[in-house]
Amino acid sequence: MIAGRSARMRQSLALPAVADLAALAAALASFGATLIKEICHPTVAALFRLAILEAERSPEVARALDENGRTANRTALVEFLTHAHAGGLIGGAEPEVMASQFFSLLFGDVLLRVTMRVIEAPSAREATHRARAATTTLLKLYPSRSNPP
Repeated sequence: MIAGRSARMRQSLALPAVADLAALAAALASFGATLIKEICHPTVAALFRLAILEAERSPEVARALDENGRTANRTALVEFLTHAHAGGLIGGAEPEVMASQFFSLLFGDVLLRVTMRVIEAPSAREATHRARAATTTLLKLYPSRSNPP
């Protein structure tokens, strides 16, 4: 179940090659909005709850969720940022660091709160807003080498 859901999610999270800053920003914002919608989906939140409940008895559930979900999405983002960094569109840090910061900016405490059922999953509008804000902040933190702040 985890692998199947993750495979469907990865198809909708494909990041394109980009040649300019506007395309980079659009791709990051789209990736982020889709990621929030997919990861905060009630089925995925239920999988997180299951993984937490079963962590002691069946750690393979958590490992499967991590490997097929979080790690795959992180790898895709790191590769995307690596290409953008090599192309001079973004600079200042290693792509792994930028990816971590993007995810932190994107989710904040939303995933924890959704998993705990304290809040509902963000709407498409809220997901888009969060993704754009995370993108804007990341690009300010790590500006293009040709377009410093």
